[in-house]
This record gives sequence, C-alpha cells and structure tokens, in this order.
Amino acid sequence: MPQILDVKGSARANSYMLPPEALKPGENSRKIPDTDVKDMVEDILVRGQLQPVLVQWNAASELEIVDGHRRVLAITRINEKNSTDEPMKVRCERFSGKPEDSFAASIAANLKRKELSPIDRAYDILMLEKQGKTRQDIAKLMGISEPLISRSRKLTTLPAAIQRKVHTREIAAETAYELADMKPEDRAKA
Repeated sequence: MPQILDVKGSARANSYMLPPEALKPGENSRKIPDTDVKDMVEDILVRGQLQPVLVQWNAASELEIVDGHRRVLAITRINEKNSTDEPMKVRCERFSGKPEDSFAASIAANLKRKELSPIDRAYDILMLEKQGKTRQDIAKLMGISEPLISRSRKLTTLPAAIQRKVHTREIAAETAYELADMKPEDRAKA
C-alpha cells in the first residue's frame, strides 16, 4: 500500500495512509456515542483498520470524510493515548461517486453496519429531501416504506428533550410516532 502524505495530484493511487488530523468531518457527520468509539478503538488495536475510510475533496480543497467518521475518531483517540509505538494513520480511499451523492453513500453504509436510531433516520430523510431526492428514491436507498418516511419526518417536530430520549431508545419509536401526532398540550399530559 503506498504511503502518500500529500495526495494532491496523486490520482493513480487507490489507497492513502493519512494522519487523522488531515481529514475533515463531512456534512453527514453526526454525534457519535462515546461507547461506539471506545468499541472501535479496542477493535482497531486488536485487528487493525479493516475497512478504508472514504474521502473526497471538498470545495475548500480539504479531504472530507464521506464514510468512516468512527474509524477516524478511534484512530485519533489511539494516537492521543499513545497506544501504539508510532502514531497510526488512517487508510483512506477516494469516494468515486459524485460529491452530491456522498451523503446517500454514507447512509447506505451506515444502514448496513449499524441500526440507526429513529431520530437519525428522520434527519437523514430531511437531508436527502433537501438534496432533491424523491420519497421513492429515499425509500429505495434506505430500504423503508414511503409511509415510514412520513412518520419519521414527524419526529423532527418533537421537542429536543423527547428527541434525545427517542435517540437513546428511552422512548420507543412507536410511542414517539404517537407523540408526534399529538397536540403539544396533549403530548405534555402523555
């Protein structure tokens, strides 16, 4: 695997080893639970980085993460704790899709890897709609029904405190859908 630190003009290389601080979070980054990063740190220390991080050049000519935020955070933590003899680098590959498709690619990868919370799904749907995707496109991409898209979108109208509880699964998705359909005064009573 080539060791490339300055990837500008290196289009022929298909894999790069980069310091984690050279990578910028993408528009699709969300708050990652600390336990997820901790588990990823342990896994990388034992088995190494198994999947490359997908990156693309952004408008500011920075390398932006398309998929692999947890891996980058884990390697950053490993380096901060000096857990290895030398600082680890992140194995990256260039995202070959169009820049406007990077968010959809990230969602597809996350759906395969980890169960998204209903709140994550709701905000992903909103972002895809802002990018001009139709409900049919979103349903196909996310593997969900069009009625679930409508139900999920309603979750974003809930107060932030309730959204947090739905995200951490203290409130079940079905209960959250019912709460979203209620008037605010009835929701407070419920």
